[in-house]
Amino acid sequence: MKHLANIMRFNDWNTKQESTVGRIMEEGRGKKKRASIEWVGSPMLEEVEGNYQDACRIALNADTWHFISPI
Repeated sequence: MKHLANIMRFNDWNTKQESTVGRIMEEGRGKKKRASIEWVGSPMLEEVEGNYQDACRIALNADTWHFISPI
């Protein structure tokens, strides 16, 4: 699996600090690429029906304070 991006979140007490809440991973080549989200604190991967952009959309819609930090 290839680590593509981090899902980050601004901290409530200080907006200048941020913390990682998950990772966007991808495996496969060509048309068989599959994206998944690995949330911090959860042992399972969340499979995404789609590609990297769909995984980003799911992560951003999970909370208003989330943002994507590409690797």
